[in-house]
Amino acid sequence: MTTLDPTRREELLVREHERLVGYMVSRFMRRCPGIGVERDDLMSWGFFGLVKAARIWSPDRGVAFSTLACRIIERSLLRGVQSEAKPAEAAATVSLDAPTDDGEGARLGEFVPADERGDREIGLTVREALARLSERDRALILRRYYEGWSLKEVGRAIGLSSMGVLARERHILRRLRVELAEALGDSR
Repeated sequence: MTTLDPTRREELLVREHERLVGYMVSRFMRRCPGIGVERDDLMSWGFFGLVKAARIWSPDRGVAFSTLACRIIERSLLRGVQSEAKPAEAAATVSLDAPTDDGEGARLGEFVPADERGDREIGLTVREALARLSERDRALILRRYYEGWSLKEVGRAIGLSSMGVLARERHILRRLRVELAEALGDSR
């Protein structure tokens, strides 16, 4: 394959290894059950990873293509799930005092019109719900949503794999959504 032009070599690698995406997606779904993402979306993200692996792989690296591709496909799946899940779930758990990512220390509440803020009831309810979490779960949520840590960084800090952090995060967010819906529904 090294004598082929780079574009042709990439096409062949992708075609020869496309079943690897299905394998990695199935493995991902078994390791993270109930992630709430369609298999088709996972397959798309997996193929992005496969194409990226084909572009950067070189036989001179001393690493088998499938080894490199598995790593990149898995990272692509994690990024895809993060991008899909984080905005929707963050909206259900973030308080109005949460910092934004603008780099200037602004708070989320500054961008919400006053008539939509209510009396900060939501922010207080979120703080109370977070306070009821175990120390480890609270640290996970605060680091992910308030401090912007990656799955890998949080995993290292609390002793879980990236996939373990993702699964735990989803579980915590489901629980928080239920608690917040009950608390806000009862008080309005």
